[in-house]
Amino acid sequence: YTQAIASFPATPILDNFNRADGGVGSNALHTTMESGSTDTMVWGNSFGSDQEVYTTISAIDATATEVDLVLKEADRGDGWNLLEAWYQPQRGTVQIWTVHNWGTWIQHGADIPLTLQPGDQFGARAKADGTVEIYKNGTLVGSVSVASSWPSVASSGRVGVWLIDAPTTVLDDVGGGTLP
Repeated sequence: YTQAIASFPATPILDNFNRADGGVGSNALHTTMESGSTDTMVWGNSFGSDQEVYTTISAIDATATEVDLVLKEADRGDGWNLLEAWYQPQRGTVQIWTVHNWGTWIQHGADIPLTLQPGDQFGARAKADGTVEIYKNGTLVGSVSVASSWPSVASSGRVGVWLIDAPTTVLDDVGGGTLP
């Protein structure tokens, strides 16, 4: 039995970037920028096996390679594990991908149609039973299962965002955590 969660999001904002410099707060575990093309921001807390992450899109680069939500991210000593909801603005889709122990990336399920505009909230939930749900402005737009092919399905981990080749994309109000 899985308890139904009444609304999305069900967890607090982790960073609203409301500082004089608009920078990342101290609760972020790491932020990286590589050659101006890749930005990653993951929060330091490890959240439970049922978790969500979300952000408000303030501006979006229509040619961005990836605007990703990261769930269950962990370096467990034997390798890197994570689940990502990969939004591709040029295609108008979200794909669910996982990696386990630095192995091969695997796409799960079919592409989920999605178009995001400035002001939209992009969100994802990953549950211990393998269900991954995608949300736009609090409304469920699609789901897939990773239960049969990802060993870390019931794991805990960190949440965050990941941008690739998205120099003019601006995110705000990143939130997430363990589902109630």
